[in-house]
Amino acid sequence: MAGCGCKNKNNIKEIMKRCPLCHDKAHSISYPAVKMVVKEELKELVVAGVYYACDCKDCEVVFFDEDGEQIFLVIDVDFGADFKEVTKEGIKSCGGTCSPVCGG
Repeated sequence: MAGCGCKNKNNIKEIMKRCPLCHDKAHSISYPAVKMVVKEELKELVVAGVYYACDCKDCEVVFFDEDGEQIFLVIDVDFGADFKEVTKEGIKSCGGTCSPVCGG
């Protein structure tokens, strides 16, 4: 379960990273949540794994992967997407692929 990004009470802390562009804090987010809001032509680039969302409102980076090599910018996000779906409790931050402890 280590590193899966689950927000379960058994997981002591949320995984934090630094944005590759602005170096501000970023919080972990599930890859299904990323896939739901990127533009249609970019969805195939979102693969299973841990992603992060930059916390800086002035940064062009919205999401990036574990290595900081796959980066989605503001222009890559479909602002017509249903962002309420991204935050629903039914979406596990690991995408449901980790252990039953987090509900995967």
